[in-house]
Amino acid sequence: MKATTRQIRMIWALSRQRGINEAALREWVEAASGQASLRRLTAGQASHVIEGLQSGAGDANAFRAQLAELEDRMTAAQARLIDRLARSLGWESRRMAGLARHMYGQAPRESLTRHQASGLIEALKAMSRRRAA
Repeated sequence: MKATTRQIRMIWALSRQRGINEAALREWVEAASGQASLRRLTAGQASHVIEGLQSGAGDANAFRAQLAELEDRMTAAQARLIDRLARSLGWESRRMAGLARHMYGQAPRESLTRHQASGLIEALKAMSRRRAA
């Protein structure tokens, strides 16, 4: 279900209140939700963005710090590639969590950084190549 017009308006209003410019808002929305456009947000994603603006981003400096933290998280494209590689190996989510925990000490894949996700992808690719040989 798409975000409502009211939710989109609330996002813009909160960003103006906090002194957050459009470019920074769009970057944060993409980092937080994986969506490049506010219009493509689902209702749930829009609610998440609104909550973040209401609580975590009290001012522009706090917002920028939160944005920097989000930008370091694994991207949606990396998550899809990890899923595809795991399926090609016949792995289930529990086994993937074990590999992430073994490599980085973090079981929830979503908590991986972009760099860690890249390392996990390379490990899965190497396993796929070995299996094919």
